[in-house]
Order: sequence, then structure tokens, then C-alpha cells
Amino acid sequence: MSRISTINKTRGFTIVELLVVIVVIGILAAITLVSYNGITARANTSSGQSTANNVIQKVGAYNVDANDAKGFPDRLSLLTGAASTTTYNMSGVSTQAAVAQANTTSMTAPSANPYAGVIQYAICGYKTVTGTPTVLTIGTPATALTELQTAPGSTGGVITGVKVSYWKFDDGTAPFLTAGVTSGNVAGVAVNCVTTGS
Repeated sequence: MSRISTINKTRGFTIVELLVVIVVIGILAAITLVSYNGITARANTSSGQSTANNVIQKVGAYNVDANDAKGFPDRLSLLTGAASTTTYNMSGVSTQAAVAQANTTSMTAPSANPYAGVIQYAICGYKTVTGTPTVLTIGTPATALTELQTAPGSTGGVITGVKVSYWKFDDGTAPFLTAGVTSGNVAGVAVNCVTTGS
């Protein structure tokens, strides 16, 4: 009887097989990263929109309950600093601190590097001069903001509405939600808006 001996050969991976595996892993990683970024963008947008919705609701409550002669709140701090027993008290809102910016049609992005939940707050209305409704000084946004934030009297502002913008991470735009009258004419004069930055 002859004995046939067999030799077991151990075989490793070839370079081509390793490269194929690396390429497949890279493709799967890229797909996962793109999906994760899309989900993150939608979540951040949703956070900003939720914050903006909350602000709009509280602004409406302020307009009804605060008995402010100007109408709507002229700065967001009137909501965040309100007593906890009021209907318009709110907390946890981050605003884009910006120089007053006049914009009658659409709000700009809250920031060059926006964060989820960051909003931009703008007030809209007109000023009064010796009791006569007059268009804001839009050419100088800081002046227009001062005009709106001045208490009504012989001169002062009447705030007819509010715009709250938030950053959409998926398409890089800054849509806004509104409360009250933010465009058109009221009392025979044009309504204009200006950002407050606070």
C-alpha cells in the first residue's frame, strides 16, 4: 500500500482582493456619511423651525396680554425676561446678534455659521410724528429700529407685526414666520421691517 501524503497549503489574500474590500468599505462609508449629514441637516432645520414657531406663539400672546402701547414686543428679551407667570414667558432661545438691518421682502441668513435653533428677530411697523403715521427711516436701519422701539406719543413707533427667521440647513435659505401685519399699508403708510438682533 502506498501512502499518498497531501500537503495543506495556507493561502493569504491577494493585493487585488484587499483593494476590492477597501473600495467597497469606502463606498459604504461615503453612503453612510451622506445619509447622516442629510438627517443632521433636517434635524437642525426642524429645531430652528420649532424655535421660530414657539417665538411666534409667544409674540401673539404678548400682543394680547401685555398691554404694550407699541403692540408686539420690540425685542425678544421682553419674552425671555418676562415673569414665569405670564403667558408669553419663554426661555432657551438663541438669537443672532446682528446690527439692525432693514429688509422689506425677506430676511437674511441668521449667521454665516448658523447653529440649530438660532433665530433672527425683526419688528415691522411705522413711526408717528406729532401723532401722524409716517414711514420708518429705512435708509438707516439703526435709526429705524430706534424709531420703532420708542414709546408712542407725539413721536414713537407702532409695531404692527413680527418676523422670525430660522436657518434651513438643507438648502441654505432663511425662511421666516410672521405674526401680525408685516407688509403692505397700515394707517395709510407703508409697513417696513428691521432686525433687532436681540
